[in-house]
Amino acid sequence: MFWLANEVLSPPDSRIMVPHAHGCIVSHCQKFQGRIELIGKKDEPLKLSKYGSPLITHSVPRIKMSDLPGSRDNMLLVSRGHLKTTIHTVAHCIQWLLNYPEVRILLCTSTDEKAQIIVGKIKQHFQFNPRFRFLFPEYCPDAKKASDWGSKTEFSIPNRPKRGDEPSVMTAAVGKALASTHHDVIKCSDVVTENNVKTPGQIAEVKDFFGYLEPLRERFESRDGLPNPGWKDVEGTIYDFSDYYQMILDAENARQVKAWKITKQSCWVNKEKTIALWPEHFPPAELHRIENSPEVGPVLFASQYELDPVRATDGLARPEEIIFFPAHIANELMPRYRLFTRVDLADPNPKSEGDFIVFTTAGIDRDGRIDVLSIQRGHFSDDQIVNMFFNTDTVYKGKTTFGVQKDHFARMLKPLMTREMAKRGRWLNIEYTTISTNVSKVQKIRGLQGFFRMGLIRFADNIPCREELINEIRRFPKGNHDDILDTLSDLLVDAKGEASADLIPDAPKGSFGMPMAQDRFLGFDPISKEQQWLYDQIESAHAYQHESTGAL
Repeated sequence: MFWLANEVLSPPDSRIMVPHAHGCIVSHCQKFQGRIELIGKKDEPLKLSKYGSPLITHSVPRIKMSDLPGSRDNMLLVSRGHLKTTIHTVAHCIQWLLNYPEVRILLCTSTDEKAQIIVGKIKQHFQFNPRFRFLFPEYCPDAKKASDWGSKTEFSIPNRPKRGDEPSVMTAAVGKALASTHHDVIKCSDVVTENNVKTPGQIAEVKDFFGYLEPLRERFESRDGLPNPGWKDVEGTIYDFSDYYQMILDAENARQVKAWKITKQSCWVNKEKTIALWPEHFPPAELHRIENSPEVGPVLFASQYELDPVRATDGLARPEEIIFFPAHIANELMPRYRLFTRVDLADPNPKSEGDFIVFTTAGIDRDGRIDVLSIQRGHFSDDQIVNMFFNTDTVYKGKTTFGVQKDHFARMLKPLMTREMAKRGRWLNIEYTTISTNVSKVQKIRGLQGFFRMGLIRFADNIPCREELINEIRRFPKGNHDDILDTLSDLLVDAKGEASADLIPDAPKGSFGMPMAQDRFLGFDPISKEQQWLYDQIESAHAYQHESTGAL
């Protein structure tokens, strides 16, 4: 690949590819074993092309295309400006054609215009690159017809064996109808862009596009009963925590047996961000200049160059604001807690891939701080959910109050829970909370932001779904899931949907000669319209004190 790209495809004397910067891209690409080529028979004169190079008279691959070893699902994520498309799409497509002239390649991008640009870059080497035409004349069109060879969206090389109606290379784009074709290699180059991640609908459309590509992938004859599909090569840059690339990364992180070959490389080599991947073109000083420039800024730089999307306004908390504490100290703090378990119910089907069912138990201390003690997250059946209610109640010795949205509970589990409580002789403290129609779910969850900023919410460090919790916090509101956040936001309100009084710090106890803490205005009584203050109850108690002694 280095020889092909530097000596044949690049402009003379450029040799722009270097192993320390582009080795990760080259290593990611499918490897080939070359072809066995004959340039004539014994005692016969050698046939030459118009350029004086020997003509290949017979050529066969050393290994069948369908038997090539390696991954068939591949994703390459590399910093912008580091030649990932030039190498992985343009040069590698040409390498595919040189090793397997019969190959059928589908080139996919975000728009038709981008696809045509890439096809043009591939075609021009067959049409007008003198070094390429000298070395591989049988792959190139006649010089007189080179300008009119192929079209903007497809072309077929001259020495291609007849194999179906598909051309050697053709294009597809998001939002365009896909033809009923079949392809050995599907190359997806920058399908996710800044223009199709602005709304959840656009993100879903891109994900659907990749789903529609799957039936177009060739299925070779199975080996030992194992899948033997064609190649799906995806390359690009992460734009959003919920885009297609991040979805694949999250799915692979959750799998024990990996399905994808993934290469992810930012512009930095080390975590300290002092060593650049390609210092010849992007030295550290240049990268810092880009990051601090008004045109790019740190948010876009983190996404495009460091492959770590962050948001200027979205997200509930910065990483340093997500606080974990040693779980063992919760036992010592238990006497100070008022315990609450908030439940978010979804489809009670263990095989469901939709929203998760979440049980979040938290202790609110006397200062109104929230310590999240446990989070149970998963897809559970009805009987498992019932047992989770009783098991949680047992763990916290009957001192936790459950909160479940009334509509969900009534529809799904209320009859079963009522029967089980009667059968077991244990009546759990369950509050049926109303679903507010005045505040959207996103607005309600955003109410947590101040608690994170002020350090008023923290999490036990033994929570099993720690990574999922952090992802939901950092990716809100565009993350794929917010089930944990939904239960956390339920801790802020009571059964009526009003601000929870448990978050108000306990009134300080006054001592003789010591001033009381400053009172706070809480609003107006909805019926009497009178003012309500935090220490009204204390003042009313003082009214019953004995006038002379001050005793109650």
